[in-house]
Amino acid sequence: MIRRLLILLLIVGCVFGDTIVYKRLLLGKWEDVTLKKVTIDKIDEGAVWYTQKLFFGENMDTIPCKKIVQLISSDGREIEFDCSENRYQVSANYETPSSFSESEFNPTRLGGIFIAIGGGLLLSNIDKECVDCDTLEKFEDFTDEGKYIAKMGYGFIILGGILIAVGE
Repeated sequence: MIRRLLILLLIVGCVFGDTIVYKRLLLGKWEDVTLKKVTIDKIDEGAVWYTQKLFFGENMDTIPCKKIVQLISSDGREIEFDCSENRYQVSANYETPSSFSESEFNPTRLGGIFIAIGGGLLLSNIDKECVDCDTLEKFEDFTDEGKYIAKMGYGFIILGGILIAVGE
């Protein structure tokens, strides 16, 4: 019974929400990116403002109009919009961020990736056993390698934390 309810919730959860299709430059090549289950808040200042519900909260962000390929409403119809006229607005009380950058660089996401790499390095170093440590020199090499991996892991976590602090 619980399994059926969970499947129903997953299916219904995927039905609701707007969809944004936009162009992104990745490794020198333009690709289409689709954001599903977002709420389009407004089109203003030459950008589409949207809110995306994540597992741990909400992410409010913008995409420049010139990169938008298509906007699709939650009922599946294409949303007609014109950025020069600012015709589409859902919420009048939406707060705009104080600064907006058209840059594709997201220090918060990169910081999270560095923290994940650092955590992975530290996790791989736990319960590691020395194989063929029959001499003191081999044992010292093993412990030095473990210290080096731990230092790299902590370094990635520190760098990720700095990037997240510098980000939004």
